[in-house]
Amino acid sequence: MIDDCYPSRAVDQFPTVGSTWDARLRRIKKVADAIERVIERFIEPRKKETNMFDILHRIGATTTPDQVYNALTTLNGLADWWTTDTTGAAEPGGTVKFRFGEAGGFDMKVLEQRANARVEWEVIDGPAEWIGTHVSFDLKEEDGYTIVLFKHEGWREPVEFMAHCSTKWATFLMSLKQLVETGSGDPFPREVRISNWT
Repeated sequence: MIDDCYPSRAVDQFPTVGSTWDARLRRIKKVADAIERVIERFIEPRKKETNMFDILHRIGATTTPDQVYNALTTLNGLADWWTTDTTGAAEPGGTVKFRFGEAGGFDMKVLEQRANARVEWEVIDGPAEWIGTHVSFDLKEEDGYTIVLFKHEGWREPVEFMAHCSTKWATFLMSLKQLVETGSGDPFPREVRISNWT
């Protein structure tokens, strides 16, 4: 048998139950707002920081990996394909300075050298867009070629200067290919001029 008082007691409790749920919902909203602030403060900036842009190129040279590696890891080798004004210390931990006349240049810290396989540098001085970026050359043999997988990574935004540098890297990589295949590259100041920016 149904208690006649039950419905009336339930109705009497509605205001109490309603205020309890309102308090719980307010607490849940406060927690959600706090989580959102944490995301905005710590997670969103990291997403922006990791949204970087890279220059990528692939070339093949009909030579051995050690020839390419030598051109990437010695001052004379670098001067023979990139810029004749190359100085510094080309071993890991050292700094290599590349100069391009009035245009200035770059200082690269040598981060890694794995014989006939990989070279990586970090730009520590030069144009603002380059500082903190990394330049790497990964080498592999394939069908009679030494393949060079080039990457200039970590550009903060894809500006016009990045487009210019991508094209210049391509011309200098062709100079590297020419050097290791023929014995003579086209480093600065003999390189191909691609625009008014040289």
